[in-house]
Amino acid sequence: MVQRPIVTSSLAREKALEGEIASLKQQLQAQEEKHNRSEADLHAELDDAIASIAELQRQQTRMEDQIRAQTKSLLELTQQLQKNNNANNAKNSDTPKAPRVVDDSLNQLDRKGEFPLYRAAAGGHYDEVKSLLDRGANPSMRTRFGWTALHWAAGNKFPDVVRLLLEHGADVNARADVGKLPYHMTTDEGICNMLMVKMMEQPDPSAEHARRLKAFGYEVVANGN
Repeated sequence: MVQRPIVTSSLAREKALEGEIASLKQQLQAQEEKHNRSEADLHAELDDAIASIAELQRQQTRMEDQIRAQTKSLLELTQQLQKNNNANNAKNSDTPKAPRVVDDSLNQLDRKGEFPLYRAAAGGHYDEVKSLLDRGANPSMRTRFGWTALHWAAGNKFPDVVRLLLEHGADVNARADVGKLPYHMTTDEGICNMLMVKMMEQPDPSAEHARRLKAFGYEVVANGN
C-alpha cells in the first residue's frame, strides 16, 4: 500500500517529460521549416538579382552597339563630306566663275512673312531649291517668325534638300523665335548626322551642341580667336 504513490508519481513525471520532449520536437520542426522557407526565399531573391544584372548587362551591350554604329556612321559621313569639299574646292579653283546676278526679289518676305526658298525647301522641291540658290537666294534667310529653309527641310525629312542647303552655307545654328534649331526639327537619323557634322565644324559650339556631340563619343574643343 505504501509503494503505489511512488509509482504513480514516477509515471506522472515520465509523462510530463515525454510532453516536454514532444513540445521541443515541435518547436525544432517549426524552426527548421522556417529556416527552409527563409533559405528558399533567399535563393529566389538571389536568382532575381542575377537575372536583373544579366538584363542590365544586355541593355548596356545594346546601347554600346548602337553608339558604336552611330559613331561609325558619323565618321563615314564626315569623311565623305571632306572628300566632297576637297573635290569641290579643286573644281572651283580650276574653273573661272562668271559673276552671278542676284535677284533681290528672292530675298524679300511676302504678305505671309515667307519667301520662295522657304516654301520650296519645306515642300521638298529639290530642283526648285537648287535653282533659287543658284540665282542668289539667301540660304539662311528667316521668315517673320525666325524659321529658315533648313528648319523645315529637316522637319519634313528631305535629306537631299538639307544637304543642298548646307552645301550652300545654310546656318545650322539658326534659332527660330520659339527657340528651335534645325536639329530639333527632325527625327531622321541621316539628317541628324548631317546637321551634327556641320555643328562640329563650328569654331565655338554652344554648350548644347557640345553635349550632344559628346553623347556620340566626340571630344569637342572650342577654338578661341
